[in-house]
Amino acid sequence: AAPFVGALDNSDAFTGRGAIWGSLVRYLQDHWLLGSGYGAFWAIGERSPIFQTASYDWVKSVLTGHNGYLDVWVTLGLPGLLLVVAATLVIPLAKSFSRSIAPRDTALLSSVIVAVAGISVTESILFHTAFTTNIFLMMTIALVNEKSGWRRGPALPGPPCRPPLRPSPGGRWSAGWARPAWSAWGRRRRAAGLGVSSGGGGGGG
Repeated sequence: AAPFVGALDNSDAFTGRGAIWGSLVRYLQDHWLLGSGYGAFWAIGERSPIFQTASYDWVKSVLTGHNGYLDVWVTLGLPGLLLVVAATLVIPLAKSFSRSIAPRDTALLSSVIVAVAGISVTESILFHTAFTTNIFLMMTIALVNEKSGWRRGPALPGPPCRPPLRPSPGGRWSAGWARPAWSAWGRRRRAAGLGVSSGGGGGGG
């Protein structure tokens, strides 16, 4: 933390990022809880907060804080920062080590999350739609949820098996549907809000 804190007083630190970070930190001293609102810190013209906190004119035109955590903090406030970090980094990283995910998949998925977490210290890619890396992060989170079984619920019962055609007492061939079983299956489908197709040949109970 010492190099970062020292950079706030050095405009040349991290290729000029020190001057940018210092402007964001000055804004957070009075607006640390709620921030400025999403997208409002840089891009609303001369009313943007950066115009009041920037120490150098060139900082007003960079349009990014070059630190994902600070950028999220100044726009969404502390609650937004905590939610974004938890939802995009902490929880997906923990779930990537789930027993249901193969070790080789864990290595790939977790490395993407850790890389984004590290790069976000010097680039504003966290929760930023303008960076391709952030798109890869969203895809990684989706894969983690899929492979860890996050969206899997109890399987709905399938329709009863259709037995072969057999002659009816009247001499006509018909399918020997187990009508009570079919009706019970239909009721379960309707209770789940899925409906029952009329093309299957079975009737309701």
